[in-house]
Amino acid sequence: MPESMAYFSSLPKLMPQIPITIISRGISADPTTLDLDWQRAQKQLTQTYSEATTVLSSKDKHHIQFSDPGLIVQHVRQILDQLDDD
Repeated sequence: MPESMAYFSSLPKLMPQIPITIISRGISADPTTLDLDWQRAQKQLTQTYSEATTVLSSKDKHHIQFSDPGLIVQHVRQILDQLDDD
């Protein structure tokens, strides 16, 4: 996990204006320091890019792609529609 946090910190502050959706777990497995750090990193990522949004999944603690695939598909389609409109 430290590699992921380092990756977030290393992202350039200026990126092309592209839609970004961060899909996070809405159920906290355990509010450990690592979990809170991960939530802060996701919030920072959302605040860094004007085209970023955050969505919470209410179905899983970690593997959202398996427990809530419809949510993933919905937001991928939404981004593709946005790009198609541009």
